Amino acid sequence: MTFGDIGQSVKSVGSSAGISFADRDSASVALGGLQVKVGVVIEVISVVLALIYFLPLFKVSLFGMSLNFNGWNATFGKTLSILGDSQKIDGNFAAILLLLVPFAVFAVVQFRPKLGFLAGKLFWTTASLSVVGFVILMVLRAIVSSTVNQEDNYGLLTADYSGWYYFSIILYLVLAAGSIMCAVVGAQRTQPTGNWGIPPSGGNPYPTFPGSSNGMV
Repeated sequence: MTFGDIGQSVKSVGSSAGISFADRDSASVALGGLQVKVGVVIEVISVVLALIYFLPLFKVSLFGMSLNFNGWNATFGKTLSILGDSQKIDGNFAAILLLLVPFAVFAVVQFRPKLGFLAGKLFWTTASLSVVGFVILMVLRAIVSSTVNQEDNYGLLTADYSGWYYFSIILYLVLAAGSIMCAVVGAQRTQPTGNWGIPPSGGNPYPTFPGSSNGMV
């Protein structure tokens, strides 16, 4: 299978999904007879991902005792109180990206008209940010697993990941796949077309594109 075949497959999926475009950065999808703006869907997903940051993502268990960690704890650490003795578990500040990435996705969609450098690149941008969020989740898992293995030589300390963690992974994958599909299909459907043949006598020597009065862009 070539890249061209993959591109055609993506375009076919986009067509069957009922995606329509006002321009390369403005798309709508048919859902139950309603036309829903893709940008709104992306904003909703980004808000959900930001909220999940504050929900339990994983827990560490030892001797039947469990300690839950959300994104905030993973970033800034958590203080434990064991038999009256307080102990601080350090976090990893890189985990703050689990909150910043959804905000970035929301911002580029919300303020797209004011961000001229994103013209025609919105969906590729949201796809890239989604991949970053997915990678951060994988790195967080690797860090937690590595820390547990270093701290425990007897297999008594375990780390388990919550449904919210896996839901975040699913949302990032859906966001990335949907954004890539919109980017590919949008580029195809909004591609200017014209006739480069020799014009008739007295005709316009330039190709005519949609929205152009004199044929020049």
